[in-house]
Amino acid sequence: MDGLTGACDGTQLRTGGRTSCNQEAYNSAAPPAYDLAAIRTPLALFTGGHDSLADPPDVQLLLQELAPGGAVALHHHEPDYGHLDFGVGSDAAERIYGLVLDFLMKHTAASSGNGAPGGQALASSPL
Repeated sequence: MDGLTGACDGTQLRTGGRTSCNQEAYNSAAPPAYDLAAIRTPLALFTGGHDSLADPPDVQLLLQELAPGGAVALHHHEPDYGHLDFGVGSDAAERIYGLVLDFLMKHTAASSGNGAPGGQALASSPL
């Protein structure tokens, strides 16, 4: 993540090369580390064997830093997928979209009691 940079306007992530922004915001040349163990929201983590932006060592580090036995409610690995394949891959509709919808249905139902935030019914639609 150290390649991400942002403006000093308070709305962008401050990391990497903008030390003046970091100094201004954190009184340090580097931003503080995020406490990923504090995340309690159920997460679905989709990983691919050909993902150059989230390679296996990065994924393992992420899993270690997230709350043990906590935040990751679903970890699905596709060995032949790259980073964008989960959204725009030619077979993503068959392999991924149903898992995403199932995860959302399960976790919005658990948080709202009826399947949707704010008491609205969720509509189902064919892929």
